Amino acid sequence: GGAGLAQVFSASLSSFGRRAWKECVLPNVGHPVWYVRLAAAKALSYVAEQGDIEAIASAVSLSQDPEVRVRREAARLLSVVPKKGDAAVKAHVMRILGDDDEEVRRELSTTLAAIAS
Repeated sequence: GGAGLAQVFSASLSSFGRRAWKECVLPNVGHPVWYVRLAAAKALSYVAEQGDIEAIASAVSLSQDPEVRVRREAARLLSVVPKKGDAAVKAHVMRILGDDDEEVRRELSTTLAAIAS
């Protein structure tokens, strides 16, 4: 589960560093297979530092994915990567708040609260 994944990333980060992990994860954000994009979004939530421009851009891109499971994870990622008060992310979340999926909408509402200044 998620706890096991967190332990793996924690151990790997201390060995290899965030930058090495990020360089492995970012190219998979645009992968043609949805579950690879989903894994990339989950990985970014562990390796990206708050305010990381590339991770934020990836989360924004993934939040518009055709696969709902990817959009859900992207919404979660958008709540942890941007810094509080990030106006650009807030504007993006406001634009996509009408997502067809109820869970995505709920996550986006949480995101708005998390980044509110």
